[in-house]
Amino acid sequence: MPLDAASQQVISALSALSQAGADRQSQLQANDWLTSFQHSREAWQTCHALLFSDEVGLDVKMFAGQTFRAKVTYDISELDSPSLVSLRSSLLSGLRIFSVVPGSRPILVQVCLAIADLAVQMMEWNDVVHGLVEEFGKEVEMVPALLEFLRVLPEEVANPKITITSQEMSDRCSYLLSSSAQEVLQLLAMYIEAPGVTTKIQTVTFQTLRSWLVAGELMSSQIAQTPLFDFSFRALDSPSLFDTAVDVLVDLIHETQEIDDNLEVIQLILPRVVALGLKLDQAVADDDPDAMRGLCRIFVEAGETYRPLIIQHPETFFPLVQAIGKCAAYEDLDIVRITFNFWYRLSHSLGKRPVDSFTQSFKDVYSSLVEIIIGHLQFPANPEEMNAEERDEFRTFRHTMGDTLKDCCYVLGSNVCLKRSYDLIKAAVDALAADPSSSLPWQAIEAPLFSMRSMGAEVNPSDNEVVPLIMSLLPSLPPHPNVRYAAILVIGRYSEWIDQHPEHLPFMLQYVSSGFEDRDADVAAASAQSMRYLCKDCKQHLVPYLPQLHTFLTTIGPSLAHDDVIQVSEAIAFVLSFMPVEDAAAGLRTFAMPMIQKAHELTQKQGVPSRAEFDAVALALEQLATFLSVLGTFGSDLPASCASTPSEIWAVIDSLLVRFGSEWIIAEPVCTLLRRGITFFRAAAVPIVPSLLDRMAGCFELSQISAYLWITGKAGSAYAGDGGLMEGGREVMAAFVRSWERETEVVGRMLDERQSATEIPDVLDDYVHLLLEMISSAPLQLLASPAFPRSFSLAIAALSLPADNIVLTTLDYLTLLLDHPAITSPSSNSSTPSTPISSISASDRSAMAQSLRSVLTSQGFTLISLVLGGLVTGYSEDAIPLVTVIVRVLAGMFGQEMTAWIPPAVEGLPSTSVPVVEKQNFLAKIGR
Repeated sequence: MPLDAASQQVISALSALSQAGADRQSQLQANDWLTSFQHSREAWQTCHALLFSDEVGLDVKMFAGQTFRAKVTYDISELDSPSLVSLRSSLLSGLRIFSVVPGSRPILVQVCLAIADLAVQMMEWNDVVHGLVEEFGKEVEMVPALLEFLRVLPEEVANPKITITSQEMSDRCSYLLSSSAQEVLQLLAMYIEAPGVTTKIQTVTFQTLRSWLVAGELMSSQIAQTPLFDFSFRALDSPSLFDTAVDVLVDLIHETQEIDDNLEVIQLILPRVVALGLKLDQAVADDDPDAMRGLCRIFVEAGETYRPLIIQHPETFFPLVQAIGKCAAYEDLDIVRITFNFWYRLSHSLGKRPVDSFTQSFKDVYSSLVEIIIGHLQFPANPEEMNAEERDEFRTFRHTMGDTLKDCCYVLGSNVCLKRSYDLIKAAVDALAADPSSSLPWQAIEAPLFSMRSMGAEVNPSDNEVVPLIMSLLPSLPPHPNVRYAAILVIGRYSEWIDQHPEHLPFMLQYVSSGFEDRDADVAAASAQSMRYLCKDCKQHLVPYLPQLHTFLTTIGPSLAHDDVIQVSEAIAFVLSFMPVEDAAAGLRTFAMPMIQKAHELTQKQGVPSRAEFDAVALALEQLATFLSVLGTFGSDLPASCASTPSEIWAVIDSLLVRFGSEWIIAEPVCTLLRRGITFFRAAAVPIVPSLLDRMAGCFELSQISAYLWITGKAGSAYAGDGGLMEGGREVMAAFVRSWERETEVVGRMLDERQSATEIPDVLDDYVHLLLEMISSAPLQLLASPAFPRSFSLAIAALSLPADNIVLTTLDYLTLLLDHPAITSPSSNSSTPSTPISSISASDRSAMAQSLRSVLTSQGFTLISLVLGGLVTGYSEDAIPLVTVIVRVLAGMFGQEMTAWIPPAVEGLPSTSVPVVEKQNFLAKIGR
């Protein structure tokens, strides 16, 4: 029978979608049409024709199968009972057809999924599993198809996209699975070793067994009473069944985790798993990573599941620990990784175990593990042969291995583990001293140094046994950059220990400082990081070194990388933070003024500065912001030397913004510095804040850089939050509102020009944060402003962005706005003098409520449509209570309007997320 027009159109659209070199617009149009087609009623008939047509290829049949599955899942309510029976017959016919068509297994899977979803929802379909077993189970060619259906059935019974009630789902689950489990188990036991059975059928049999086992419909104890149990272990001898058998055994062991209820089957499992130790030894001898990986998974699963029994009965279960130790010693790090969780969990169990005859056995295993892990920490002999991705992955994985060393410390004690690292380094250093021409690789020293760094968190800062030995080794280490890098980071990691042993500080400071002169950038970066830790933890001892640190920053600083300069600046700020306020202020001025001077010089420069000049000023501003960030504040009573500082600095910054405020490289560090300055100077900066706010608005108008919105909000919340009652506060409040209004106009214009919120996500993000500051600090001014309606529409636009953080911020703002006490209780005079709204008169509150009502009258439908759409298409769980508040307030303020808004809002929800029947049910409930 020739295909109809709809079928031809599907074929044409699929062809356009897959055609190489097709233009993007045509592909998008084809994709949109196909998506729309899948939601149409005619898709049932058209896909039936395509699925069983001899005139189309497997790709078209695959699309038809996928569409059938989707329609059964989402749109089954479109079919009446006779149509459901017809659909079932068609799908079962498809099961028979695609079980024998070469290359059609993906289509068969889609058909099986559709049958399973139909079985869940077609309540009148009785005898599902038994009926299909009776119909197909004795036909050899149909066995793979039957098993495929049985494999997907447990997964689909729990499909959350199927829209039936929880009680119906529970009843269907009990009928389809629980009542059929024993029959399925017998079927699988029969197939696994049936005469003439192929490895293909055995593989699908194993996969089906796993599906029912993981779903909780079969128990390990039941399986142990069938041939499936023994065959699962014997299948490990078959290369073609090995991986699937491993999966079955891992699941089988995992499902015995309720140990007291499974002791009998555990007694059957354990000797068979222990016997696999011989296969493990053979895999090591053959250097067979695939066999090692599978066997390691089995041993680790057994070790983790039976960990309590390992502790209670080590004489029986200890072979599991030994086998996992062999896995950890294997050279393939992907296999080593599998063991880590076991070592972590076992170490914490051993920490609670009383000392007995087996304690030493466990300690011996962990002692060996220390040396094994340090060996794995070594870089390859030729690390330059690794590409960048491989190097990054290995470096990341070293930190994961370092966590396992911490587990070893938990069992053995940090001194024992550190002493092993020390011994390895000492042996290497002694060998080099005895024979300087020795070819001893640097990896032999670097790896145990890294291990010391990893174990640093476990070390007692008061230790006087092992750590002094480690520190005494540093001067004798070879000058290889990788060794210096590791040694410098060790110093930073042990800064708390150095704080309690300050006699080591001069050498440590010198050793770290020398790293800045190394030609290797990584060594310099390590020095910056360690300098930060030294200055943070040892600041009380470093105050006398402040002049040297200043000289270092001014001489060596310009040659350092950007991040290194910032870390060193942070380090020096920590030292300043320990000093008396007057001394700290003087010290800060010493470090800060050259940075401000650099910015001033740029404002005086004729012509356009170079990128290097911009970079230098941006770095200086970032350094100063770092100093202020670490120091936090000197408190409300600034030293006299700081009284004029805010105005002096602002004069330079303002001039800088006048000339270069549209340069992103200047705008970002300036705004960061202003944020830190607001916190640091607090009330002392009030006189400059109105000018600052006006400048932020002007810069945003010219540049559209969102950082100016951000700092407007921060300045407003810091100085206008008390309603403008502080000295100079009214001027600040007026400037805050004025800046917000100007910036609202710019953001609105940007959105109009781009016509999509996704084009300006950063701007809307910072703008919504600014709105949060407005509703918190200036609610009356916000709602009284002529810019309020436009600002509300911008907030609504932000709700359409595919970014949870922006959506949540916007919802926070809207809930604060809609549920604001000055609005929800406009006529109340019950506010106590301490509440933020106490200064707002009853008439102003009434005006605020009226302003909000006017905006919601015109924009409420858009708001309710967006939040309902967001709930069903991707809002995070954190958004649900916020949306609830919004809907509650809207229902209270606009009860009549909501009855008109809700139906079209619900109808507009995508059918892929909310089926038509669900929309109808919801609207019916709302109507009541």
